[in-house]
Amino acid sequence: LELVGDAVLQAAVSWHLAREFAEFDEGRLTFVRAAVVCNRHLAHRLVRRLGAVGDGVGGVGGLFADAPETLRLAVAQYSDRVLRSPTDKDFLISGDAAGNSNGGETGARLKCLADTYEALVAAVLLDADGDLDRTWRVFREDFVLDQALVEARVEAHLAEVRARAKQELTHTGPAQATGEAGAGCSGGELAG
Repeated sequence: LELVGDAVLQAAVSWHLAREFAEFDEGRLTFVRAAVVCNRHLAHRLVRRLGAVGDGVGGVGGLFADAPETLRLAVAQYSDRVLRSPTDKDFLISGDAAGNSNGGETGARLKCLADTYEALVAAVLLDADGDLDRTWRVFREDFVLDQALVEARVEAHLAEVRARAKQELTHTGPAQATGEAGAGCSGGELAG
C-alpha cells in the first residue's frame, strides 16, 4: 500500500503545487514537492491528524499497539514533540533548520509514520474505488501551504545552495566543482 500511496501523493501534490504556485519554475516546485512528500512532513501530518499517542486505541498509538515497546516509546515521544511544535515547522526544505530534510529528527520514527500515512492514502483510494479526486479531497488539507512561508523558505534554500556552490568554486575551482551544491542553479543565479 505504501508504494501506491506514495505514487498518488507524488502526482496529486505535483498537480496541486503547480496550480497553487503557478509563478514558480519547475526547480522551485520540485523543492516544495520534495519538502512535503517526504518522511518528515508525512509523519507530522499523520500525528496532527490522529492526535496524541497514548496506549489506547485513539491517536497514533492505536496504530502501533502491537509494535515493540521501544518503537512505541519512540513514536510516543516523537508525537508529543510534534504536537507541541508550531505547524509552520512541519514544512522544511532540505537545508533548513538542522541542515537536512528531516530537521534533525530520527529516521526510523519518521519512516514508520510516513509509511503509515502513505498506506492510509492507498486505503482511502481503494475505498473510493480508485477515484483520485475523492482521495485527494481527504488529504488536500495536509498540503495547503502559506504562500509567503513557502516563498521565504524556497528563497532561503536557494541562497544557501548558491552560497555552498560559490564556496565550493572558491575552494576547488570551476573544473573540480561538482553537482549537488549547484543543483537547480544556472550560472546566472550563482552570480547573484
